[in-house]
Amino acid sequence: MLGKPRAGGDLPVGTPTTLRESRLRLVLLLLASVGFVAVSLLRIISGGFVAWAVLGIGLFGIGIVVFSLQLVRGGRTLTLDTQGLRFDNLRQGHPESIRWSDIASVRVWRPSVRGPQLVGFDLAPEAERSEHAITGVLSRAILPANHPQLSLPTVYSGLNSRELAAYLERWLAYARAHAD
Repeated sequence: MLGKPRAGGDLPVGTPTTLRESRLRLVLLLLASVGFVAVSLLRIISGGFVAWAVLGIGLFGIGIVVFSLQLVRGGRTLTLDTQGLRFDNLRQGHPESIRWSDIASVRVWRPSVRGPQLVGFDLAPEAERSEHAITGVLSRAILPANHPQLSLPTVYSGLNSRELAAYLERWLAYARAHAD
């Protein structure tokens, strides 16, 4: 497939598909973390404000570890099939799954005014009484009314939040149309 798919329109629906996190994105984040650790070390060597430099080394040192692990493991994945979606992150071997029948709606939302847009899921009422019961009850009790019960970052296959949400909505419609 040449070029970046728009609104997930070029991506298949109905056949198992795995979307992957961009390796370039991970490399850039790793390089940024290394750069900030280097600047923090230079601040310590030059006799700068040590507390901030140590904090920078600690925070961005964690970033080096996390992004290195993600690069080695291939980054986060989102696998879609006729049963539902499965997403995997640093906890490799422990993917989380959601059945299409457990999803009432897919939408784009922004957790804060300046934060990134995410793809959110609202659970179907019957899903709140199943394996996602704790998530459903807690989210209804403590989150604002417009907050989705589950969400995904938009780091998969270069799709932005609207494109990923549109693609997931196509999958949801397909799954509903082909439900047993």
